Amino acid sequence: MTIWFRFLDKHFKEALYSRSISLESLREIHAKMEKDNNTKKKTIKIIAIVLVAVMIFMAFSTFMNDKDFKLFLMISCFGTIISLLICGFVYFCILGIFNMQYNKAIKDCYPDLYEELKL
Repeated sequence: MTIWFRFLDKHFKEALYSRSISLESLREIHAKMEKDNNTKKKTIKIIAIVLVAVMIFMAFSTFMNDKDFKLFLMISCFGTIISLLICGFVYFCILGIFNMQYNKAIKDCYPDLYEELKL
C-alpha cells in the first residue's frame, strides 16, 4: 500500500520566492487550487459520512437480532473512531501539508496579499 503525500511543487515554490509570478497568474492559480481543494474536501467528507452510516446500520441490524448487542456496539464505535481517524490522516496527507506549505510561501513572499490568497 502506498500513501500519497501532496507537496508544493519545487519549481512553483522557487517562482513564488523569486516573485516571478504575476499577480494575475497567482490569482488564477489560487482559484484552481481552491477549487481542487474544495472537491477533495467534499470527497473526504462523503467517505467519512458513508463509513459512519455503515457502522450505524451494522449496529442497528445487530440490535434487531438482539445478539451480543453491547459487544457489537463497542466494536462499531471503535470501528467508527478508527475510520474517522483514517479519514483525518488522509485529509492531512492530501491537503494539510500542501496547504501549509502554500500558505507559508504566500505569507513569506506576498504578505500584503496573504488574506486574499491563502488556502
